[in-house]
Amino acid sequence: MPGKAVKGLPQTGWGQTKFISMRIGGKHKDGFNDFMSRKDTEIALDIAEFMSQGHKISITWDNNNLCWIVSATCKIEGNVNYDCCMTSRSSEWYEALCMNVYKHKVMCASGSWEAQQETSDWG
Repeated sequence: MPGKAVKGLPQTGWGQTKFISMRIGGKHKDGFNDFMSRKDTEIALDIAEFMSQGHKISITWDNNNLCWIVSATCKIEGNVNYDCCMTSRSSEWYEALCMNVYKHKVMCASGSWEAQQETSDWG
């Protein structure tokens, strides 16, 4: 069942999700490595916060590219990222999940995922 329409946002339904192309590149590669070097409990709390805020997580194996794809779709009605989906890829599902959390928490600290789209070769 499609979500309730939010004033100011276009109505969405099945097939209406907007995919955001965001890669970890340049200065963010070192930042992500620093992010991952923290205590496991700190990383787990960031993941739990991200998920409990209303982000739907999907983890899928991509047999064609031999990697995990973690998709995060914002299901927070009224949020600028509502029904947007960002993905991350890695040979390790946990790393791909952490990439999405890093993108949201650090790269998109201003809020909008779409405004921070960048291209690179990782994530």
